[in-house]
Amino acid sequence: MADFADLIRYIKTKHNAEDKAVIAFGGLYSGMLAAWSRMEYPQVFQGALASSAPILYFANSTSAPEWRFAEIIS
Repeated sequence: MADFADLIRYIKTKHNAEDKAVIAFGGLYSGMLAAWSRMEYPQVFQGALASSAPILYFANSTSAPEWRFAEIIS
């Protein structure tokens, strides 16, 4: 992700767009990358739209226990 952050900085500098916002977006896995990019580089990405990205559903996550999905669908 550091490469993308560097690329965004380069493009903004080259085109004199330092004051323009950059929004990352994606669905599923690319949505996860968009969210992680925003979390890791908030000074580069001013927002992220993550559609269908299972951000909270990881094993051993305190924000969403593993049994939560089964509870919701049953």
